[in-house]
Amino acid sequence: MKIITLCGCGLGTCFLLKFTVEKVLAKHGVSAQVTPCDLGSAPLEYADIYVFPQGLETKGTLSPGAKFVEIENVIDEAEIEAKLTQYLEHETL
Repeated sequence: MKIITLCGCGLGTCFLLKFTVEKVLAKHGVSAQVTPCDLGSAPLEYADIYVFPQGLETKGTLSPGAKFVEIENVIDEAEIEAKLTQYLEHETL
């Protein structure tokens, strides 16, 4: 499974999300490649899941069929875990 964490410039928020997503995945025993990426480069990268902050305009630019996890508070680990876990519970990994 490949997960891309997104932000506008690829300099900060996507790395914060990457580290938190990796922490959540490890906690749940899930193996995945997590890659930080800026929004402009994202259409060049296939992902099963895109994790990004609320308000980032992504419609029509990302992999068809991918799942999207939109985060309101990027420093809230509990929110990231809850939203990512909803997806993971419904997928066969």
